[in-house]
Amino acid sequence: MATPTFAGPVDYVVFAFPYGASLQSGMVAVRDRVATGGIEVLDIDAVRRDSDDRPLRVPLREVLDLGDDDISALAASQSCLLDAEDLAGIATELEAGQYALIIIYEDRSLAMAAEAFALSGGVEMFTGAVDIADLETIIEGENIE
Repeated sequence: MATPTFAGPVDYVVFAFPYGASLQSGMVAVRDRVATGGIEVLDIDAVRRDSDDRPLRVPLREVLDLGDDDISALAASQSCLLDAEDLAGIATELEAGQYALIIIYEDRSLAMAAEAFALSGGVEMFTGAVDIADLETIIEGENIE
């Protein structure tokens, strides 16, 4: 997680899956990124729509085909950063027979560099994200000229 010298960008990703999809290989990849310090999972959640089209949190054990230790570690990451309004917004985008997996994470890939910069007197001034749509527009514009 963020340190006094570095806080990586915090972002989220939402994936929609059909019921019964295997998430094992994707979750192993997430676990590996956490183990190497590339990311820190701040929250992980799953949501679907119930029979009345209301958002319903899905227990991770129901959608993740992982061992008990992995499930327990991920369940510890359920910090409930997503409120009812967030879950409702995600659930409305789901098709019948789908659920969504949401991962909120801190990008720690530059943490070691940040620590080295801090030792040289550097202080983190800004952090943020670039909107992918803006990036595509810029890249497309460069290709046109």
